[in-house]
Amino acid sequence: MAQLSVDELNEGQAGDVFDTGFNDTVSPVLENRTPVKQVSTITVGAATNDTLYEILVNGIVIQFTSDASATETEIAAGLKAAADAEPFFDALVDTVDADPDVVITAKVAGTALTVTVTDAGTGDLGSPAATTANVSASLDLGFGLAAIEGATFDTITVPEATGGVFKGISRKNLSIPQENATPDATLNATGIPVYKPGDPVSLLKRGRIVVDIEGTDPVPGDAVFFRQTISNAATQALGAFTTVDDGETDAVPTGVWVEVLPNSGRAVLEINLP
Repeated sequence: MAQLSVDELNEGQAGDVFDTGFNDTVSPVLENRTPVKQVSTITVGAATNDTLYEILVNGIVIQFTSDASATETEIAAGLKAAADAEPFFDALVDTVDADPDVVITAKVAGTALTVTVTDAGTGDLGSPAATTANVSASLDLGFGLAAIEGATFDTITVPEATGGVFKGISRKNLSIPQENATPDATLNATGIPVYKPGDPVSLLKRGRIVVDIEGTDPVPGDAVFFRQTISNAATQALGAFTTVDDGETDAVPTGVWVEVLPNSGRAVLEINLP
């Protein structure tokens, strides 16, 4: 009796090559970005007496009300004092009074800030300007997920925004059981093996591979998309594959659904990248 291949023995888990037919695998490195603190600048361009001014950062608000002889200097200083006095705001960002600007800097590099202002419709506060853009830390890459082009030709990264160039699907290391850490993949916080930033990744460019299905089971002929942003962390994952084009996904070039594996929530996907 013919021996089963390693592929066939492991068939059915995300990241497994589905059969022993032709496949093409490359080994790019998972990008290891250095996170950068986001800096946003708000300019107090004018002053209006007895007016409520607010800055909102990631849902946390600070307020200052000008007096009967308002100045730009007073408003900038008042907003700075309000920021220092609000513990949740102060835990998230550092605030500097750079009269007439209020400069807000993330305390933790890689933390994205959403900054908005209100000024009772006076227009006194300028729109927040991201004077230094946030750069998030590189993410771990699980098995059976899409990877996109990194900053250099020999790197890949986890999809984090639509428009990324699809480079392939991460293979599982088939030489040892999935529940163990492997030489090129370590366990994440929930005990699942993943590629870590800086690791070489076994990346399938051509062939058939098992992937987890996000959403409705596909049928042959359905379009194939991979997720580049998420709006529901409970049901979505970056790099996951789906039949849905919802504005947070991009098409998989040459992607074809082959079959759904029974009672598994997984399917076989074929790709044929150059």
